[in-house]
Amino acid sequence: TDTDNASNDSFDKELFELSKFLDCAGITAPMRSIYIAPSPCERLPELVFLVVASTISRLRYDSKFGTLTRKYEKDHPMDGSPLAAGVYTLLNQFHPTYMEKFLCYMGQYIRSNIKELSERAVQSEKNTKTDTENAVVFLEILFTLGKLDRKLLPAFTIPYLFDETTKA
Repeated sequence: TDTDNASNDSFDKELFELSKFLDCAGITAPMRSIYIAPSPCERLPELVFLVVASTISRLRYDSKFGTLTRKYEKDHPMDGSPLAAGVYTLLNQFHPTYMEKFLCYMGQYIRSNIKELSERAVQSEKNTKTDTENAVVFLEILFTLGKLDRKLLPAFTIPYLFDETTKA
């Protein structure tokens, strides 16, 4: 088995060298790459959801760019697309159930906001409406950047919302 370990080590070194050349040539898919072999982190989807939920309230949809941008010039320099790319890349390092849990939390967030808005047909709930729209746009960006299967949407949220965002 020592010869097997030695051959595996040389193979790993060759793969590492090859991956460096492929990265330099731009032939890789960085968002789909696994960069670490993490130990389980059970609460990570909840933490990522809380970060996203608190961040999307500071964003607005910009129709010129077709993405979420910061609301105020003095606010943190964060946009929706890099945030979605980071969330996807982070959750992609773990088991697929982590992404599913995150999508469940986002879907529940959207559904609960819609329920609240429908019960209170008052325009003073503009922040809730904007946050809900931002959450839908964020998920649209996440699905587009991550090339996630859109068949997953009905399991997590209201599918017709995404049909409307792609038309707008």
